[in-house]
Amino acid sequence: MSLLHRFDSIAKVTTDAEKISVPCIVCGDFRIVYPVTIRQKNTGKCRSCSQKKVIDGEGKECSKCRLHLPFSSYSKDKHNSNGFCSRCKSCARVFRIADRGNQRERDKVWRHKNKDRVRSKNKRAMLRMLEKDPKILSRYGTESNRRRRVLKTGNGGNHSEQEWSSLKQFFDEQCLSCGSKSTKLSRDHVTPLTKGGSDNIANIQPLCRPCNSVKGTTLNDFRVEWVHCW
Repeated sequence: MSLLHRFDSIAKVTTDAEKISVPCIVCGDFRIVYPVTIRQKNTGKCRSCSQKKVIDGEGKECSKCRLHLPFSSYSKDKHNSNGFCSRCKSCARVFRIADRGNQRERDKVWRHKNKDRVRSKNKRAMLRMLEKDPKILSRYGTESNRRRRVLKTGNGGNHSEQEWSSLKQFFDEQCLSCGSKSTKLSRDHVTPLTKGGSDNIANIQPLCRPCNSVKGTTLNDFRVEWVHCW
């Protein structure tokens, strides 16, 4: 049912005494409305002014604060006819902060109903990451686990990938425990994190994964033995 037909149906059940003459807040022209219409949507504008989304070529009116602002105060929205959001950035920010908890619940419900869609989207994103860097998957897993352990213990310290690469090159890309060069090297904390060791490069030694597992949480510094043998 169109808006004009809805007004006609309201007029049939109302009398002339219930009609109200209200001035438009933009052009000042008086318009005849009904109390039911005011309760449903009280914009304060006549129909012609309500249809003017863009007032001029430099800006538009915010649908929330009713201020005429330049286009730089609005975020872009390709779904809107004028290419900008109906609310200014300030009003949109206030709405997002107030609606943050509800939005999280809606996102949680949407992800639960669209598990296959979310899974396929994450898979496409991971494939794009692997195309740029094939080794990112293994590196991301070890790096995130190490950072989590450091934050959990609260010992502090940090080192970069460049420092780790330089350390491996200094020890000739070999395990300091068994001397193997064929296996992948892993970071081993000389003083374990559980015993107060930091994550600085001075507390790191390259070991293969089997030797790292055998060492466990013991205080074995294989760097001293390697330097003496060298």
